[in-house]
Amino acid sequence: MKIRDANPVWVWDIGPGAGTYSDLMFDMHASYRTWTAVEIWEPYVERFNLRDKYDEVIIGNVMDIELPDHTTEDGLVILGDVLEHLMEDQARELIVRCKNSFRYMLVSLPIIHAPQGTVYGNPYEAHLKHWTFDEMHAAMGHCEALKGHTLGVYWWDKEING
Repeated sequence: MKIRDANPVWVWDIGPGAGTYSDLMFDMHASYRTWTAVEIWEPYVERFNLRDKYDEVIIGNVMDIELPDHTTEDGLVILGDVLEHLMEDQARELIVRCKNSFRYMLVSLPIIHAPQGTVYGNPYEAHLKHWTFDEMHAAMGHCEALKGHTLGVYWWDKEING
């Protein structure tokens, strides 16, 4: 199944930042039951109007939050520009946790050395791991992947990639 064929009913956007994925997928909101944002940096909630973009906003570190079990309900988790902000072992742990909790997973991250520190006063914006395309593809396991010049995008579907 291609990403365009997926029809998740639950969406968790982990590390939504400005709410980019919510904005990009706004026309699809009606077909999804619930959009949840998990944001570690509380000032982003107001700065980017996240409560207007999501049905629920959870403030906290995803590594400390219990993920839902939406595997039987076609849940989607989005990790857009998140994994590079974690240590490698934490990123790998989060990938496994997401595979156990959601049917679909979309990952996007820089695949070049892109040093970054604090942004908008947010220390969690620092890049802790610089992934190559192949490193992340191996960490994701069997999945669809697209390699751009600076970004890698990975699509995982439990039914296909199990």
